[in-house]
Amino acid sequence: ASIIERVEIVPDGSSAIYGSDAVAGVVNVITRRDFRGAETSFRIGTADGASQEYQFSQLFGTRWSTGNLLIAYEFYKRDRLAAADRDFVTEDLRAFGGPDRRGSYGNPGTIFSGGQSFAVPAGQNGIGLTASQLTPGTVNLSDRWLGVDILPEQRRHSVFAAFGQDLTETIRFYGTGLATWRNFDQAQQTSADVRRTVPVTNPFYVDPIGTSQPIGVNYSFVRDLGPERLRGHVRAYGASAGVEARFAGWTVDARGTWGRQDEGYEYLNLVNSARLALALADTNPATAYNLLGDGVWTDRATIESIRGYSKRDYGGSSWSATLRADGPLFQLPAGSV
Repeated sequence: ASIIERVEIVPDGSSAIYGSDAVAGVVNVITRRDFRGAETSFRIGTADGASQEYQFSQLFGTRWSTGNLLIAYEFYKRDRLAAADRDFVTEDLRAFGGPDRRGSYGNPGTIFSGGQSFAVPAGQNGIGLTASQLTPGTVNLSDRWLGVDILPEQRRHSVFAAFGQDLTETIRFYGTGLATWRNFDQAQQTSADVRRTVPVTNPFYVDPIGTSQPIGVNYSFVRDLGPERLRGHVRAYGASAGVEARFAGWTVDARGTWGRQDEGYEYLNLVNSARLALALADTNPATAYNLLGDGVWTDRATIESIRGYSKRDYGGSSWSATLRADGPLFQLPAGSV
């Protein structure tokens, strides 16, 4: 923000990128050029809960008879804002006059068999659970905003530099450079709300209707694995340099531009469904996955064995060259064309 001199809004202008498709006009951000001295700014903000925001920037500039140089740095940090810090961020909106939109993926979970639902009782560990202890016709509800962040934790570093130098009275060389690094981390809503099949070989299997068939269980893994998390980074770089020449009423500008952006994303605390299926089919009560207790009653090593993740990386770069010439073509009685 410290490098911005002004913002121009042109309602009927055209865009260098979108051309005439910019039907609503364009916004031009004009950066400082002939700045001399140093400028420091610091800003801090806070909100209800544990979230705070910090921004620091430092600007240096100098100029001489034939040129100028500007260098700026900015650091930005924002703490995560948890859903728990906002009463209205919940799927149960009854307190605000709205509906209860909580789903059936809770802990304890809910058994589905023969087209019926059976809520798993609270206050037990799933060992020795019998069909008579289940609550037919009901489900255990869960709020997917539990442990989730509304806003991610974020850190950003940015560096900007611009310079200009008159080579002669009519020729000027100029250039700009930009680099920015951003990291973020956010607890997200789960993507594991899928009904799991518990085979009859599972040591904690309960048959609610006496058919000796596998049962379906809706279960939340948030207490087992923690909330799912998305963390990542974005790295962006750009540079532009050109020469501007003025002669005989004409201005000729030749410029080259390069840019690159790299992004990386990691999705953590996912459920590896293939390994979960193996753990549910395990016949050993010490290592089998237990979906029928209230809380976390599965061996920690087994839980870690189903912890999955996904990693994605993207990158791209672009080059462009521009040649522009402005000046009069010929004279008419009314003026230059």
